[in-house]
Amino acid sequence: MELGYEWERIMPIEEFIACIGKIPLSAPEGTSIGGWDLNCESFLKMIQGKKRCNELGMWAIVYHEWVKELAKWIGDRQCLEIMAGAGWLAKGLKLCGVSIVATDNFSWNKKQHAKPVFPILNYEASEAIMNIKADILIVSWPPYGGHAIVKACEVWGTEKPIIYIGENQGGCNATDAFFERFKRIPSDIPIKSWNGIHDSVGIGYWQRF
Repeated sequence: MELGYEWERIMPIEEFIACIGKIPLSAPEGTSIGGWDLNCESFLKMIQGKKRCNELGMWAIVYHEWVKELAKWIGDRQCLEIMAGAGWLAKGLKLCGVSIVATDNFSWNKKQHAKPVFPILNYEASEAIMNIKADILIVSWPPYGGHAIVKACEVWGTEKPIIYIGENQGGCNATDAFFERFKRIPSDIPIKSWNGIHDSVGIGYWQRF
């Protein structure tokens, strides 16, 4: 897959924050692929941008460059997103032509959550899978230590692909049980994340022991 020069673009943090509400074209300054850009000259701006994104429910950074590449892989297949939060990823994919239904019952944060930017159906993850027909399951930033993602993948089964966006095993998402049974297939969709955060886009299948 030729990604081209556009992956090197960096958006000034003020411009990125001003874009929030839409889907920014590029990642903001203070981000890198792998989250190890320790030479960031705009550290305070990065903290400001990360705080604003988190307040609006954007955990993995959703911007057009990588979402477009994911949409190409998805093609015309129907997607179901569970634990969708405010719906940033679903919104970005929809703008790229993907057919997607986003769901969340916000059981991970009943008291306060960001205002949705995309229609979110009120389903617990496993319920959503049982009630909504889809070809691909998507989950982004599932809560650390939560077992709902494992239960949901058990319901989803082993035949259809799962797209996982977040940190890898040992990071701040999902559980060891999830990573031990989520078997990735080769894919190359780089995603930039905030300094100190190590997001990746994983495509794979659930495996039952």
